Amino acid sequence: MANSNMFQFRTEEAPTLSAPVSTRGIIGWMRQNLFSSVGNTILTIIGILLAYSIFAPLIQFALIDAVWTGQNREACLPQEGGHSGACWAYVKAYFPPSLSMVGIRLRKSGASISSTSCSRRC
Repeated sequence: MANSNMFQFRTEEAPTLSAPVSTRGIIGWMRQNLFSSVGNTILTIIGILLAYSIFAPLIQFALIDAVWTGQNREACLPQEGGHSGACWAYVKAYFPPSLSMVGIRLRKSGASISSTSCSRRC
């Protein structure tokens, strides 16, 4: 018996394997950061439900039920006991894009902002 047959040595490098799908990409990130424990899973589900309960009505009000056209506030009043959403016609009529909220307030008061008069970041 020869000792050379007892051990097997590699003479070339083994092929490189890619990481499993469950540990890379967005799925791997979610498993590592959002669902790594029971507590993280519960907090993730609560966060998703909370975000949905906040953003679903906000999108309904601001975009879906919104009044987009009209000349004044009366265009936004609810018709026949219904409810209406955001009144973008009113915003467009009274706050044109060329004016900013700060500019309107400063123009009415006659004040101006200079970089030396700010005590904090302006």
